[in-house]
This record gives sequence, structure tokens and C-alpha cells, in this order.
Amino acid sequence: ELDIPAAATSSSSGQNTSTSSGSSSEGPGIQLDNFELIDATVVYRDASTGLSETISDINGSFRMASLQGPFVSDGALVLRGIPISYSAGVDGIYQGRTAPIKAEIKLKDGLLTAAMSGDLTNLTTDPKFNGKTLIKGASLAAVIKAFSPKTVLPPVLNQNLEIQSDVIASATEAHLKDLVLTLGDISASGEISADFSDIPSAIVDLRTRHLNLDELLVSSGVAQSGSTTTINSTSSSSQDQIAQSSADINA
Repeated sequence: ELDIPAAATSSSSGQNTSTSSGSSSEGPGIQLDNFELIDATVVYRDASTGLSETISDINGSFRMASLQGPFVSDGALVLRGIPISYSAGVDGIYQGRTAPIKAEIKLKDGLLTAAMSGDLTNLTTDPKFNGKTLIKGASLAAVIKAFSPKTVLPPVLNQNLEIQSDVIASATEAHLKDLVLTLGDISASGEISADFSDIPSAIVDLRTRHLNLDELLVSSGVAQSGSTTTINSTSSSSQDQIAQSSADINA
């Protein structure tokens, strides 16, 4: 339902009903009580790459208190045969340039949950997101297989996954800082930076203090019985981050 208050269309009132706490009062007082999509389908085609994706069974509701927010949406859809539910909200648009947002998506049967919260700033010039993300999954291998069933994966990926990180992102670059990645018993920390310019690139810097190579080799089917190989660090100095990888990957 689209509700346009009388005050917004009356030239004699001189009032604007779209104000909200801390928000800019620009624009007419428009309120969207509830807008729904039912069994909708979106088809994306990229002629340059030949990529085609279909998002089907889209069912969602959208609510807007005013043009300055708050905005709320929740619903579900199907991508590559995988049911996905979502919820998202924007508290408002403050000073015409900052929007606090929260979003969460969930894959079927608790396969994966991803949540994000933070501020979207510089809305009118160079939008940038600054916030945090938390991703959890029962099996990294199951998530990959869900989207790409024919992919052959090592058994070591069939373990629970958790990723926590601070996020700074824009249209041209992204940084994951204070990142903590856990895959089964393996835990690593560090940061990842990506550049989305003409030649996309990424720098990955992850460190771990304990790595059981036997477990990894056995899970990959290449270890021999009777061998024991464990990498540990015993010092508290920065040099004990002995399993560090830093790679500059150019696409």
C-alpha cells in the first residue's frame, strides 16, 4: 500500500511529514506500509560474458516509514535451486549521507548464515561501508557443493566454518581486518584486501599458531600410516606465527 499523507500534497500547510529522528527532512512525506512480491522471477544476463542467472520464487515484503527511513525488508528466494531467506533494515538516512544498516541471509537447513551490520557513508559522493560481518556454516564443502555440485573438493573442507571480521568496502576496494577464520580445529587470523580496479587483485595475509599436517594429509588421502607431523609455536613473540601466507593474486 502506498500512503501519501494529505499534508504532503497540500501547498497551504507548509509542512513536511517525512521527518524522522536525526534524519534529513528533504522530500515529500511518502509512506510505504507494505509492498509485497509474490512468486516473482528475476533473470540476469551478461552479454559480454554469456553469464545468465535466474532468481526464482521471490517472496518478500518491503516497508518504508518515509523517504528518509526506516526501511525494512524480509523474504525468501531460490538461487541455483537453493532456498535462501533474508532480512534487511536501514535505520534511516542521517544528514543525507549516512545510513546504519543490518542484513542477514540464511541458506536452507542452516547450511550457512551470514550477518552484517554497520554504516553506509558518503551516500551522495563515494559510498563506503564500515562495519562487521559474521559467517557460520556446518560444512564449507556442503556450501560449495550446493552452488557447484560437480566441484571435486578435499575432505578437509567438510568441517564447520566460522568467519568474523571488520569490513571496510567501497565500489573499488574491500578490506577484511581483524579477521578470524575457523575451519574445524584450524584457526587463522589476519586480513584480506581486494582491489576491484581494471586488473582485480587480492592480498591474503593469514597466520596460524598450530597446524596438524597429518590430519590435513589424511583427509586428502595422501598420508602414510605411522607418521606424526605437527607444527606448533611455543614463543609469544611475533616470530612464532610460523605458518604465515601472504599472496598477491592477480586475476
